[in-house]
Amino acid sequence: MSDVRIDQAFISDYEAQGFGIPTTHENHPGESDPDGSYATTKVTYNQALPADMNDTNDVTGVFRVEINAPLFSGSITPKQQVANILAAYPVGRRFSYNGMNVTVTATEMSSAPDKSAYKVTGFVYYTAEYAR
Repeated sequence: MSDVRIDQAFISDYEAQGFGIPTTHENHPGESDPDGSYATTKVTYNQALPADMNDTNDVTGVFRVEINAPLFSGSITPKQQVANILAAYPVGRRFSYNGMNVTVTATEMSSAPDKSAYKVTGFVYYTAEYAR
C-alpha cells in the first residue's frame, strides 16, 4: 500500500493553484457552479517498489481530474478548463508534501458524454519518491 501523502501532495497542490472550479475531492462534499459544472479528483497508485538498495521507494500512479458539465452545454469550456489544469502539471514538474517528492511524467485528456453529464478528464501520470 502506498503512502497517503501522495493524495495530500496532489490535493494541496491542486487547491493552491486556484483554478476557480468547484471541486469535489475523493469522499468529500462539493458544490457545482450555477451552470452545473464541477470537478472531481482521484489519486490512484501502484505498488511501492525500492528505488535503491538503501532507503528510497518509488510509486507510480495517476492523478485524475474530471470536469462534469451539463449535457448539451458545449465542449469547449470544459476542455479549456482541463487544459488549464494540465498546463499546471507539465512533464518534469516536481513538488513535494511532507517528504513525499512527486514528479510529473506525462499528461493526457479525454472526453465523453454519459447519461448525466459531459465529462472531460485530465490524467497526470507521476512518480513519487519517499524514504522507507
